[in-house]
Amino acid sequence: MHKVSFRTTEHPIKRFSGIQPADPLSSQTAPVSWHPSSSSSTSEGLPDKKVMQQVKALFESAREMTFEDGMESDFSCDLEKLIRKHQTTALVEIVDQICYRQGIDELKAEALRWLGRILDRTTYNYRRWLLEHCLSDPSPRVRDGAVLGLASLDDPHSIPYLREAVNRETCSELRKDMQQTLSELETTASCHTC
Repeated sequence: MHKVSFRTTEHPIKRFSGIQPADPLSSQTAPVSWHPSSSSSTSEGLPDKKVMQQVKALFESAREMTFEDGMESDFSCDLEKLIRKHQTTALVEIVDQICYRQGIDELKAEALRWLGRILDRTTYNYRRWLLEHCLSDPSPRVRDGAVLGLASLDDPHSIPYLREAVNRETCSELRKDMQQTLSELETTASCHTC
């Protein structure tokens, strides 16, 4: 079984190599890399600049927002619209905003929470990969957002990533939340084998 490394500093666009999952809801491992489809990218294979600008503008406009747990916001609604419309092209820039840019941790966490709630088969593995990856983010808030997103997905694929995260976690409250999500996913996994 191939394991996705948590520790990567490579920019996502350079890392993406065109690997696309056959079935986003299958139990196959999440893609280590991906690239937007040719229909949504430039001839160089880079994401459409307009989509990149829209994602950047969305994150920039939300910098002053206050978020309430579990409540939709203009940011979460617009994030979902961008993903549904532009799929992996939008996700390339979302990965960049969350993983590789300085930003407000609460905003990144809010994005991660909602990425787990979006019902979109095409981007499922990509979103799951990002949530798993963010379990090792330096910010406890971002890690918490990733855990909540994974709890929403309820996908046993994430069990090994959560186990590693629980073992690494230094914040006791967050470790407890991770352990609870891990237990829920193990329950889901045992129900699937019945």
